[in-house]
Amino acid sequence: SDNTDAYQRLFIQWSDSHFYPAIAMASHVSASPNHQTGREVPIKFRFDVAMSGRLGMEIQPKNMSDREKEFSKRAIEAYKSVRPVIQLGDQYRLISPYDKGAMAALMYADETKDHAVLFVYRTDYLNGQAMPKVRLDGVDENKNYRIKDLTPLNPSKPSNLNGKVVSGRVLKYAGLNVSGSLSRPWTSLTLKLTAE
Repeated sequence: SDNTDAYQRLFIQWSDSHFYPAIAMASHVSASPNHQTGREVPIKFRFDVAMSGRLGMEIQPKNMSDREKEFSKRAIEAYKSVRPVIQLGDQYRLISPYDKGAMAALMYADETKDHAVLFVYRTDYLNGQAMPKVRLDGVDENKNYRIKDLTPLNPSKPSNLNGKVVSGRVLKYAGLNVSGSLSRPWTSLTLKLTAE
């Protein structure tokens, strides 16, 4: 699809991923407000959505703020560090954007389940509901995983999950509490999990 609206891309990419691997799905970061829908979405959210496919840029650098350029540079480097896992790994659909729960989540893991990348998106208010924990398929319950926040908006203030070590059993059955990092709509996380 030529639609680059990050919110709509959640649905497009979720559906396409039933037929095509991430390496075949071009996912571009474009300007905000989006030229097709007029929706304004933060640069981090746009990147985190596009990073779950084959990341590309469809934005004029001359129209970007210095902060957006700096974030883009860091996000592209982060993507390159996990690109093989995303493009060649196994995909696990965790929370569907179609479930109307104001969030979505998916992850990719390599064959050994030693390396994984988790994407979590919050798209709306939860209207008094507690944010559910994200249960991760694609991890080995007998391994421990160190979490790294790949795309913090401010590198000196990564997610409260950054650096934590969590057992695969907890990740798989109890789930990961992301509520502290996703406190409002248009917030998102891209986390790298590495087995220790």
